[in-house]
Amino acid sequence: MIKLSKQAKLTKKFEEVANNVSGKQNIKSAANVPDENVANIEVLSKIYVKYQSKAIYNSNPQTLDEERKNFKIDDSLPSIVLVLESPHKDELCYYHPAAGTTGENINDYFLKLLTDLLAFSTNSDSIYHRSNYLIENNTYRLIIANPIQYQCSLGLENSKYKKKIFKKCWESEAFKADFIARLKSYRPALIINCCTGGEKNNLDGLQKLVQEEINKNFITIPKAYGYHPSTDYFLRGFKLITL
Repeated sequence: MIKLSKQAKLTKKFEEVANNVSGKQNIKSAANVPDENVANIEVLSKIYVKYQSKAIYNSNPQTLDEERKNFKIDDSLPSIVLVLESPHKDELCYYHPAAGTTGENINDYFLKLLTDLLAFSTNSDSIYHRSNYLIENNTYRLIIANPIQYQCSLGLENSKYKKKIFKKCWESEAFKADFIARLKSYRPALIINCCTGGEKNNLDGLQKLVQEEINKNFITIPKAYGYHPSTDYFLRGFKLITL
């Protein structure tokens, strides 16, 4: 008997869930989109945050190719993890998380939103104070991670299957364990949950399910949440989670 790898087991499990939920039996060889280190961010003070280097998806192929060519990955750095949901059509097409509009919004606005979060979460009255209680002044990897790395929407616009497939997968300890193991390997200093599902800037739906798992496993790590970057609501910023 051929022994399946951990990833192959997840793939097989996802195909079973997708087929059962959709009522189809033709979903095979589901592709997963791995998490990705898309930038290195320097936090120098609570109001001075900058990209050291980046390779975040944007609509200019020439710029993106140049950024990716020059981007140097340093796995020794701690990380800021931006949690999304599951790959959408563009992500499978380009085989990068947050391709398309999602990536463009992250590229254009994430740094400002992060700066706002740090600035309003400081323990000092001085805007020039060189530390804050969220994260230390340091260089961090920005990692984009999907809790489920398979396409829960099955590639359909406004898919009626997406939430059902995601929830059914999330009932399996295998998918939750895979997500948490990936997060732990990134040594996060800050986790920002932008999974879909939040309503009126409150944790709800799929986002709440994901946050509950993050809270259980990263008790002492600073956590925040916001809207998914595929929407204009993303610009409303991140809200600190207090337990």
